[in-house]
Amino acid sequence: MSDARTHIIEEIGRLYEKLADVRKRRKKGSGTRDPTSPRGDGNPRLILACRKLPFELVRAAGETNWTGRTPEDQETDQILSNLQAVFSSGRTTKWIGWPRTYVDATTQQGLDEQLVKRGYHPVWLDEMRQHQFYNGFCKTVLWPLFHSLPPTTEDTISISRSEHIWSKSAREQAQGNIGDESMMWQAYVQVNQHFADTIRDIYEDGDLVWIHDYHLMLVPQMLRALLPHAKIGFFLHVAFPSSELYRILPYREEILRGILASDLIGFQTYQYARYFFQTCESILGLDWSPVAVEDAGHYANVCIIPIGINPPEYTRRCLSRP
Repeated sequence: MSDARTHIIEEIGRLYEKLADVRKRRKKGSGTRDPTSPRGDGNPRLILACRKLPFELVRAAGETNWTGRTPEDQETDQILSNLQAVFSSGRTTKWIGWPRTYVDATTQQGLDEQLVKRGYHPVWLDEMRQHQFYNGFCKTVLWPLFHSLPPTTEDTISISRSEHIWSKSAREQAQGNIGDESMMWQAYVQVNQHFADTIRDIYEDGDLVWIHDYHLMLVPQMLRALLPHAKIGFFLHVAFPSSELYRILPYREEILRGILASDLIGFQTYQYARYFFQTCESILGLDWSPVAVEDAGHYANVCIIPIGINPPEYTRRCLSRP
């Protein structure tokens, strides 16, 4: 890397650090706090709901204590990186997600107590349900479709049965039904309900609920049924397809209704939002404006909020390259 390029990257990094410092000084009572501590400034608590927690629980062979470890590949996970920044920003925040491990009920109870003290609320899933939910419906059905790559039936079954996705125990539990789309959908519904129930259990009046990505698109509606007056936001980190492609999805209406129960829906680009508007109109027959969709008297506001990056971290990576 040339000296000039290195100098420019370093200078950009310093400018971003100065900007971050100015923003901190402008905020009253700024500074990193314990995310579980109470606030005295009137700001509402924030509940983050994401498919997984920002670490995985591990235990060495022969040991009884569990520790949280950040996976090596997580540094490229921009979603978790940004949410971790929010979690540590100073606002009282609760993070709901899967702890990335499978343990028995007794162990779960002990880990619950430790994690809740740190602001994390685990959603425990058994291995079969996790695989049908994530590797099945999310990755086999939703991911290709939302990126305008609808799989054929043969592709779906082939992918969902592949060895690198399904563990031996999960395949045995499925008893030949791994590629059954209806079973994967049932798992998706069950996991989303599990998240909604967990949010309900820790919710306090005035909390803001922020639900993330295509894994949890049913949660807003499920939570609305449990907490009619909750303030619910939903952000879709991936693309949203055109209405012509989206209508291929057998559960198209259920997912749209799930998202529309939010008070605020965020997309990465205007094109994704436009596809969403058109899909709501063509499939559900709903009226919309450039900023909202009306569904049975409920207005779901829509905004464009492209996700950012962590400049200091990217600067570090650039400078570390040979």
